Amino acid sequence: MKGERWRHLRNKLSPLFTSGKLKNMFQTLNECGTEMVEVLSEAAQKCSVIEFREACALYTTEVIGSLAFGVKLNCQRNPDCDFRRWARALFRPQPPQIERVLMETFAPHIWKLLTYKAGRRDIFKFFDDMAKETLQQRLKSGTKRNDFMDLFTQLHTKGSVDGEKNGGEGWKLTEDEVAAQAFLFYTAGFETSSTTMSFATYELAVNPDIQEQAQNEIDSVLAESGAVTYDALSKMKYLDKVLAETLRKYPPLATINRETLRPYRLPSADGSGDTAVILDRGIIVVIPVHSIHHDPVHYPNPERFDPERFSDDAKASRHPFVYLPFGEGPRFCIGMRLGLLQAKLGLVHLLSNYTVDVSSETDIPLVLDPHTPVLSAQNGIRLCISKRKPPRTVQ
Repeated sequence: MKGERWRHLRNKLSPLFTSGKLKNMFQTLNECGTEMVEVLSEAAQKCSVIEFREACALYTTEVIGSLAFGVKLNCQRNPDCDFRRWARALFRPQPPQIERVLMETFAPHIWKLLTYKAGRRDIFKFFDDMAKETLQQRLKSGTKRNDFMDLFTQLHTKGSVDGEKNGGEGWKLTEDEVAAQAFLFYTAGFETSSTTMSFATYELAVNPDIQEQAQNEIDSVLAESGAVTYDALSKMKYLDKVLAETLRKYPPLATINRETLRPYRLPSADGSGDTAVILDRGIIVVIPVHSIHHDPVHYPNPERFDPERFSDDAKASRHPFVYLPFGEGPRFCIGMRLGLLQAKLGLVHLLSNYTVDVSSETDIPLVLDPHTPVLSAQNGIRLCISKRKPPRTVQ
């Protein structure tokens, strides 16, 4: 969407991601984390090597699917369930992937006229039908689950969320718009968070001293709180740094795009004035996030994994726009809080119970896949998982 219609929808959806709303959903997220620990227990008992990208994908699929579509999926125990099967098909690279992404970005009107979507219509229909079916069930039964579908239902029936003032009052989301937003929440939140979690576990396995420091912080906070809670997670500052450094080194989207709304004269690099270069209205600007994140001017020795790059002092010394995993400006990622929360919660459950180590099957360094729109490891992330000594039980 563009223009005022996008602005109105953004205003309506922004209240869905407040800390209060996410706190209400925390129990559902926490249950998914607990289930992940249970599912991985057999592999940990045997000190097995597992594919962490898939394990993390099952967890985030359960979280986002449950919150956005409002149903218990059980995909962590049943990886071949319909929802996960269609999700795999959705994110499976389709040749020519790079050409498709470029055409969708720079020539969207031509792309829509071509047949790139033809083989994916059945995928879209599956998610569309699921969202609409859940919406109708909520409307008929009045059932509430403290999830996004509850909030979508309010936007559908009233045009606003209880206790919030939204822009564009009087405009209610249609059934198609509810289904579209549920689908978008899933596609934007599942793959990005699962890859971030899997890259984080990889770096913790490669850097056991960092893993130990993260585990010690988790142990200390959970000993004080007695359980994994929303407030307990907010106290785990070192784990925040670990996630931030993961997103620095492995930004889910290697580039982000913006379109100029008016002519813009580029300033000089040294800030001394303007250049002669003018971007006309309607120009697509591609910002190379991955390259900026690996620029040694901003991040010395950029291939080294160092969470202390995100200490308060270190962050204050850098320009804020050299860190862009969620974009920036009015169109920054609306689901940033949820993405960070589910990744952090998953790591807390994982690290409080298990230790991850590299194995003979681990690629060091990782080889990144050049054919996927979301940054991922070409050969997966295969790590050894084992129970911690002494083991912890997290409620």
